[in-house]
Amino acid sequence: VVNERHAEHERLAYLSRVDALTGEVNRWNLTEALNAAIEDASRTRGSSAFLLASIDNLSHLNQAYGYETADDAISAVAKRLRAKLRAGDVLGRFSGNTFGVVLRNCTADEMAIAADRLLSGVRDDVFQTKTAQMALTITVGGVIAPRHARDLTEALAHAQEALDMAKMRRPGSFYAYRPTIE
Repeated sequence: VVNERHAEHERLAYLSRVDALTGEVNRWNLTEALNAAIEDASRTRGSSAFLLASIDNLSHLNQAYGYETADDAISAVAKRLRAKLRAGDVLGRFSGNTFGVVLRNCTADEMAIAADRLLSGVRDDVFQTKTAQMALTITVGGVIAPRHARDLTEALAHAQEALDMAKMRRPGSFYAYRPTIE
């Protein structure tokens, strides 16, 4: 009984930190990692980046093949993204079809290189799910902290704004947040 309770406690502790579908950190832990990266970058006068990567046209995939295939695609994209990151980078599921990436010690130029690596990592190979082969793309928006985002709230808002701009320009692209007069 004690072993069963311990195993159940361990399972629940794991699920409280990790997204069950992708095996990556959940949104709460992702934002904790982002907050720590921003504070560390502010303290050391360095910079970190936060990227939001959204799978393009997932609703079409849901309609054509069903939710199970879409879940397989989300899981496969997470694996591809993880394979393109450095060891210390944090990848997490931000929302349904959107992933967040925290890049510590990252300049604006390095953020663009990382985003391009993520874009090509998803775009360049066909995905095989249980029901179909498919080509997928992601759209990425990013922000440099603390230069353009002094705290967690600004980082989340500016990364979302950058992602929205990238989607408006062209799906499958990257846009880096830049402040405007407006």
